[in-house]
Amino acid sequence: MKIFRITSVRQKLIGISMIASALALLLAGAALSVYDYLQFRRLLHQEMAVLAAVIGDRSTAALSFDDQDQAAENLAASEARRSMVSACIYDAEGEVFASWMRSARTEGPPPAPCPERPPADGTRADERSLIQVRPILLDGGRIGSVYLRAELRDLELRFAHYSGVTVFVVLLAAGVAYFASARLQRIVSDPIRALARTAGTISAKQGYSVRAIKTSDDELGVLVDAFNRMLDNLEQRDRELKDANCRLEDLVEELETKHTELERFTYTVSHDLRSPLITIRGFLGMVLKDARAGNWHRAEGDMQRIHAATDKMDQLLKELLELSRIGRLVNEPQWIPFAELVQESLELAAGRISEGRVEVVVASDLPTVFGDRQRLLEVVQNLIENAAKFMGDQQRPRIEIVFRSQDGAFCIRDNGIGIDPQYHHRVFDLFERLDTTTEGTGIGLSIVQRIVEFHGGRIWVESQGRGHGTAFCFTLSSVLLGNDRPGVLGNEEMEPEGAWEV
Repeated sequence: MKIFRITSVRQKLIGISMIASALALLLAGAALSVYDYLQFRRLLHQEMAVLAAVIGDRSTAALSFDDQDQAAENLAASEARRSMVSACIYDAEGEVFASWMRSARTEGPPPAPCPERPPADGTRADERSLIQVRPILLDGGRIGSVYLRAELRDLELRFAHYSGVTVFVVLLAAGVAYFASARLQRIVSDPIRALARTAGTISAKQGYSVRAIKTSDDELGVLVDAFNRMLDNLEQRDRELKDANCRLEDLVEELETKHTELERFTYTVSHDLRSPLITIRGFLGMVLKDARAGNWHRAEGDMQRIHAATDKMDQLLKELLELSRIGRLVNEPQWIPFAELVQESLELAAGRISEGRVEVVVASDLPTVFGDRQRLLEVVQNLIENAAKFMGDQQRPRIEIVFRSQDGAFCIRDNGIGIDPQYHHRVFDLFERLDTTTEGTGIGLSIVQRIVEFHGGRIWVESQGRGHGTAFCFTLSSVLLGNDRPGVLGNEEMEPEGAWEV
């Protein structure tokens, strides 16, 4: 039904309860009415059969002695039965011997008279009455017949009374069912409505953190559990989708950065490689000219410039090859005391450190790290040489190598020229050289950044500006604090117990 499609669950439950109660009562009332109707007719049949037998037995003498008055008096006994409307006694020839009819009533049709001839023996019924015909016997011979007619008006009134009572009971029960179901339906409708409100909240907020409250352990409880499990799955998939979107955005951003870097790389490589080639070509011409003129001293100087140009080209090509290999050619990772990396790096950078008379202070509480030893050595060596290179005119150049336990960062600090904060984001760009007066290709810090990121860490610059020194700090994904706690970093900064100097 259309009305049930647009009504609420509460109204549907109330309506179903009332309809079910009414139908059950109507069925019960109809069954009782039919049973009473049939039972009443059966009793009426029995009563008419008994009455016909009594009248027949009492009328044998009247028929034998032709006493019509006695026969009429016997028939008058039928008046005691409310349903009897007419009675007749027929003689052996089938003629009416005596008859009785109930006086006409104010309601309904007048009673029908006895037929002229007696019907066949037995009981029969028409639309509004029952007829009983019984033989009158004497010494085994038939001397007449008794005809009784009873109307079914009382039965109809009784049936109507039962119908009225049934309708009244149905209406009363429907009212009771309404008030009862209005209260009891909450057991079913409230969890469903709560589930619907939860679904509406989720739809409005576009989030899956809300959960339905379970109030029972029946099928509705199972539904709530299934609904909550579905929300758990949706929330998990939503998080995974958001994470995937974030990773995709990061990947797109990284690709854009790589694309920009590739453009700069192509331009810079073509420029930096072309410059030595132009130098070589130019001085080769001068060497040829000086050789023809026999000016060997000048030719020797030209060849030295050609040699310097080839060295520059060779260094550039080596660093580009090193940059391209990061992330592809990997040595077997291992646990390495960071102090060993620092010591080896200081030995490799000893020439520059001694030349600049740089004091190096190394903390004694450096932890153990896990990774590619050769790559991590490149990181430390590059940062130490970079710090020694940009000391400027510092009278007492100093480099400190420490580990900050509060953020798990290794820091190589110097008191050199410093870097203006507005350039911090550029120092790791490929071919970026903030000071063009110093030697270098601008690839070293890019290599350092990629090695650190390959080890699951990050690197950044800390400097207040020109004249305030610079600190390059980086993290690694696997750090061992103490003897048996890999990957655990403390919340409080550990004060170094001492330091050793170079």
